[in-house]
Amino acid sequence: MRRMVFLSLVARNPWMFNLHAGIPGVASDLLHSVDKSRILEDQSSSAIISRPIWKKQFRELINTRWREAALDTESWSNVEEIISDFSKYDTVAISQDALLGVAEDSFLKDKVLPQTEARVSRVAEIFSGRSVMLHFTITSQLDYFYEFVRSKNDIDAISEARTVPSWSSLIERIKEIVPEFQIMVWDFERPREIALSFIGELLRVDDFDLILDLKELVSSAFPERQSPLDSESLPGLSFEIIERLDVQYEIDLQRLSKMEGVTLVRPLSQMSQGLGY
Repeated sequence: MRRMVFLSLVARNPWMFNLHAGIPGVASDLLHSVDKSRILEDQSSSAIISRPIWKKQFRELINTRWREAALDTESWSNVEEIISDFSKYDTVAISQDALLGVAEDSFLKDKVLPQTEARVSRVAEIFSGRSVMLHFTITSQLDYFYEFVRSKNDIDAISEARTVPSWSSLIERIKEIVPEFQIMVWDFERPREIALSFIGELLRVDDFDLILDLKELVSSAFPERQSPLDSESLPGLSFEIIERLDVQYEIDLQRLSKMEGVTLVRPLSQMSQGLGY
């Protein structure tokens, strides 16, 4: 069987948990689509913790208040058993894009995704002693705000927005909580160009035929981008707001590319513009 090295951006550790954890709504269904396709059935080295298992056993524990979680010995026992069951695999992939909150928490709160510290701390408790790679998918704040307004179908969301989120500042907050986690940040401003690399790294695959199957699957995951909204189609979205959102992403990419302990991954077409990983 033909084999090829798919992507090797970091040293490969045995028994690694690859956790996709944000930002909310970016690459939300990619890994779950792979899981549903069952194309990994013949793989002995990689596995996916399915969405139903993660939602029922892990997410509830992550979102539970500290005192209640401390007393819930049954839930802790359940997640430990699940983690042990997956120990036969070299790589275990997990995806919950809304782990830190929902999209509106990026714009309508005084603090961007205010549940971040509590939830990341709980994840660290759950995977204590295990090797964890946190995969964080980001996109332009401008595009993200467009999609946020579209999804709410509420023009008042523009005037309600309180902050311009900084993804690099969010990563710094996460690093303070879990310095032991490895972190990869994925630039999804052009999702069609980066999605295959993202899935390949989550699963740590190097089988040529499997990569071809993954390529076909992810190529259909992203529809053609709609024409972007502008200040004329969204009354209240001033040029100043557009510029602030747009510039913030460039600032974040610059900071992330130089951030210690963080690997920034960008589409090849964007690397020629001076930012790499």
